[in-house]
Amino acid sequence: METVVLFLALALAVILAVYGWLGALGVWGSGKEADRIERLAYLFIASIFTVLAADACYALTFVVHPFG
Repeated sequence: METVVLFLALALAVILAVYGWLGALGVWGSGKEADRIERLAYLFIASIFTVLAADACYALTFVVHPFG
């Protein structure tokens, strides 16, 4: 059960990290130039969820051992 939860957490973290990085680069938006606060928020989202994805990947690789 722990493995399933970690895989779901990893998938969600990767999706949200990609969303954040695309927003920080200005690709995600309504076609207008984003202001600094909005880009900073996207950068914050991207960095937090990138770290969460790395932590979930580490846990799946070295702690849980789902395939071995």
